[in-house]
Amino acid sequence: MLVRNWCYDNRLLRAAQCPVPVISVGNMTAGGTGKTPFTELLVRLLLKSGKSVAVISRGYGRSTRGTLVVSDGRTLLADPDASGDEAYQIARKIPAAVVIVDERRARAAALAVEQHRVQVIVLDDGFQHRALLRNLDIVMLDGRKPLAAIPHLPAGLRREPLSGLRRAGLLVAPASSDDPLGDGARHFTGAPLIRFRKVPVRFVSIFGEGSASPESMRGKECTAVCGIGNPDSFRETLRQLGMHADQFVAFPDHHAFTERDLDELTPLVGRTRTHMLVTTEKDAVRLASLAAAKKFDTAEWYYLEIEAEITGGEQLLRERIDKLFHPKER
Repeated sequence: MLVRNWCYDNRLLRAAQCPVPVISVGNMTAGGTGKTPFTELLVRLLLKSGKSVAVISRGYGRSTRGTLVVSDGRTLLADPDASGDEAYQIARKIPAAVVIVDERRARAAALAVEQHRVQVIVLDDGFQHRALLRNLDIVMLDGRKPLAAIPHLPAGLRREPLSGLRRAGLLVAPASSDDPLGDGARHFTGAPLIRFRKVPVRFVSIFGEGSASPESMRGKECTAVCGIGNPDSFRETLRQLGMHADQFVAFPDHHAFTERDLDELTPLVGRTRTHMLVTTEKDAVRLASLAAAKKFDTAEWYYLEIEAEITGGEQLLRERIDKLFHPKER
């Protein structure tokens, strides 16, 4: 990563430029930062300001390659297996956004501008993707321990050296974190810090029409299942909501659930008093697309819907976004 970043910084590797503003939302660590909820918040903010938006990602874990339009801003055009779980989730929740997956994100950005006439590109998980220039890099911080104290992969979850923070334009950290950077990282960046929190909105039935409030789930037993980068973040969320996860099953990130997985999970669910399985929204996308899952009707299957809420620095974020479109006015 040091060599690769040096090559981009010194223009030995060239990055493509997009004719519209590009905002990247990414992390220095793998998983657990609330990147997807914050990306959804940002996209809604841009749409509300009257901008047409394209969300571009690699589409990690998808079964396809090349360019795939997941949504054209009107119609959902791909399933989660073809598009990847996160891209599909954003396309389903925000129908007005164009969503494209492509391992060559510069190619996807060109398509979004030329064919879909979008006015701004949001790169989902784009901080380490240097092949496309961006106008603003938003970096999500985990906050549960200082970034400087998190080892590199594979020993820990940090993706690159602390010096990468020099590229950050804005930092976003949980409102509850005291020191999201740590002494070893602070001198690498002067980027301002925005505070946010992840808000549990509701538990939604994966295969039915029902939903339940977080308050109504307090004290209930469940089997928790997830396939995310940092499963401990989901475990902690359930604990804070007062749920008792008698069994906690963690699959690899972006896990593609199979019928065999369901055969192994269903007996676990049956051991809980409430016969309830709880998973993340990202995992529910793949579970819901698995037709075989519908036959397991002896258990209640829920996913926890999460939204991001800015608790400090919202005006700063709005000003930074506005400056991208009106640079000479400031």
